[in-house]
Amino acid sequence: MTEPAPSPAIIELVDSEILARGASGELLRAPGFALLESKGIATGDDAFRQAWLFPQRSYNQFWHQLNLAPLPAGNQYARHFADLAYAQLHHLHRALGAPGEVLFAIPGSFSRDQLAILLGLANALPVKTLGLVDAAVAAASGIGDYRGELLHLDIQLHQAVITRLRAGDTISRESVEILADAGLKHFHGGWAQYIANLFIREYRYDPLHTAEGEQQLFTKLPGWLDQLASRPETTVELDTPRGAFRLSLQRSGLVESSLPRISRLRDLLLRQGSDGPLLASYRLGKLPGVAGHLNARVLPEGQVIGACRALAEGLVAGTESVDFITHLPRMASPGPAAAAEGKPRPRPPTHVLHQHHAWPIGSGLGIEIDAGGPRLGRDPDAPLRIASDGATARLVNQGYDIIVEGNRDNLRPGDLIRVAGHELRLIEVAPDS
Repeated sequence: MTEPAPSPAIIELVDSEILARGASGELLRAPGFALLESKGIATGDDAFRQAWLFPQRSYNQFWHQLNLAPLPAGNQYARHFADLAYAQLHHLHRALGAPGEVLFAIPGSFSRDQLAILLGLANALPVKTLGLVDAAVAAASGIGDYRGELLHLDIQLHQAVITRLRAGDTISRESVEILADAGLKHFHGGWAQYIANLFIREYRYDPLHTAEGEQQLFTKLPGWLDQLASRPETTVELDTPRGAFRLSLQRSGLVESSLPRISRLRDLLLRQGSDGPLLASYRLGKLPGVAGHLNARVLPEGQVIGACRALAEGLVAGTESVDFITHLPRMASPGPAAAAEGKPRPRPPTHVLHQHHAWPIGSGLGIEIDAGGPRLGRDPDAPLRIASDGATARLVNQGYDIIVEGNRDNLRPGDLIRVAGHELRLIEVAPDS
């Protein structure tokens, strides 16, 4: 009996966090960092954890500026950015078990020249490239029955990428816009300075004053941000020559410090003139509070790779050349299990807190604003509602200009809803023991 051919590897090549999945199903992650060493090139997390210790040998622009121009300080292992990109692809290919075939999901910001270089790097591994798929198109192919125009937002290391899409029987890309100063690197850099200022005020200690302190802050920052994605504040701690320093970090403070950058991103989105929904990659969800200010629906982490796996056979059947695919047929949404990527599902909020009174959400809670402020109750026709099925709570808005600090399609305890000058905090009330 003939064994079925192994599934191709899928690589979602967005440099703020590259995702890769092989035939075994394990999901690998790697930031787009490289470090020149005496014995070779370190990439991904290994390079990220040393990037601020050895800035002269650290690179993170090689996917953003994928080209053959000479490096300013190359060595025997790397002459240009393409060599650094090859090193990271090689490490990913090896970690995936050296698959013979790969399907790439690529952001729309890649130029034709960069796509050609990428294909050359893949051929050198060697691995057969089955296709290049626009990552935004793949993400939107599983959103359900919506038809019309929509926008997709992704956060790369050095820029934000907005893709205008058309949803009909297929999902098609119409245009791509770029905002150069709204990448993950810009948000993290601004927040690192904000946190450093807190430590200076509290302890007269500046973690950015030394390479070791700077590296520690940037290494710990993603974990702190993960905590603030589901709660309004967290405790942060740094090891210093004078001992361990800790302080309370509030999500609202981080968001306020980045409001100029968020506003520029929101203005660019508004200039698109789209009446459709704004979809965003899970990478935006790693920036606490930003998705709420943009009124974005954050898609699950496995959205792009799930779509590529489901469509891989149809995409590559009978093809000899490799094209950049910018339209795909619709597919069913990947469902809660696929979206969870094997992680335990966080519990949804149980109550809405307003002026020291907690209103139970139950299966749904209506919210209406009048002259006296928010009125909360069981009105199923209220213009603003929180709907809950016991596993997930989501916000349904039909009439108000709101800001949500959190994911409106997957609300969590600690999220904040701002409407008409009022604040509604989502909380979880523990059951009686």
